[in-house]
Amino acid sequence: MHPVTRTAFAACVLLATALLACKGGSKQKCATTVTLDGKPGQGTGDGRDESMASACLDWCAQHDPVVDQAHSAWKATPAGQASKQSKFSEMWNVPNGSQLLQECKARCLGKVKPDPAAARVNCT
Repeated sequence: MHPVTRTAFAACVLLATALLACKGGSKQKCATTVTLDGKPGQGTGDGRDESMASACLDWCAQHDPVVDQAHSAWKATPAGQASKQSKFSEMWNVPNGSQLLQECKARCLGKVKPDPAAARVNCT
């Protein structure tokens, strides 16, 4: 192999190794605050996408009108009245609650991913 070719090949291998080291292995721990309609949601996760999804789920549990309506209806039942869990935890007991949260999360992510001002992400 020609010395220049060998040097270029070695440089490419080093660059690929560095890129894989940054992308692979242990993921960054991230904390995200999303703000929609002036209301915040907070989440954490391994990496930017996971923390954004977590923040959107938090926003949905606290502020989404569809989720809130379903939760309020469930809270009027005996099981809902007896529950002492957080609203987010209770949503898994609400009929279609997990589906409502997932649909809201998708809508939230669709709004915050293209808008840098809607999500503040800090990764370490």
